[in-house]
Amino acid sequence: MDIGRAEGKAGKADDVVIKQLRRLREGAGLTLDRLHSSGAVLSVVGTSDAAEARDTLVSVLGQLNDPLAADALRVDLGLDLPRLLGRAPTGRELRWLGDRRAGYAEVIGRDVKTLGRWSDRAALELRNLLITDTFDGHVVFAGAVDGNRVLGCSVMQYAREDEKMLVGNDEHFPNPSSEPSMPCLIYAFPRDWRPASVTMMVTFANEPYPEVVWGVIGNGLMELVYGIDRHPLVVKRGMAHFKVLNPKRWMVFGLVWA
Repeated sequence: MDIGRAEGKAGKADDVVIKQLRRLREGAGLTLDRLHSSGAVLSVVGTSDAAEARDTLVSVLGQLNDPLAADALRVDLGLDLPRLLGRAPTGRELRWLGDRRAGYAEVIGRDVKTLGRWSDRAALELRNLLITDTFDGHVVFAGAVDGNRVLGCSVMQYAREDEKMLVGNDEHFPNPSSEPSMPCLIYAFPRDWRPASVTMMVTFANEPYPEVVWGVIGNGLMELVYGIDRHPLVVKRGMAHFKVLNPKRWMVFGLVWA
């Protein structure tokens, strides 16, 4: 369920960081000169030193979940070519993205379009791992409930361009108590974030499911408690959720069931 209480109209915004990350694959790849001209990337890794930024990007590349996609991006960026190609790269492969990708396609027996998709996916995941406190992407807050106890909650973040929310970060917060929980989930994002959307989601592990679930929005915690802006939600296959586009930074979001 999409709840229309939001600030302005939701729109597809350009993410300068992901644009620059993808552009760094072109030509000779991730060189210090080209990185020095990529101000948004330098900013998101927290340095003005291109060599330090390059080291950070190489390190974060090692954290990607899909090793095939990560290697496709390494090739595009001109990193670790002798190992990935199984030989010394040619002069053209050192200078041109298309030649690097074609050479690697021969090595692993895949077509260049597939490698391009893998590289795009890896670049998006890399960007998500570089999220800063000025995050402007999509946030999903999800909780799991078993009977009268909330098992835990997760906060997932996806880049603004990742509208289908395919590749993101996931931070989990298990419930440290074995006692029954309050029948609700509450979330508010940091004030300096400007998310494109917030999705609130709850999963009930076992039947019988609650008779009623509400999605609640408040301009502050007290307004949330009063339930002035509440919306009944449908539980499907044990799940209920709602989404707010372009939320205001002072909003608090809740899921309540009974």
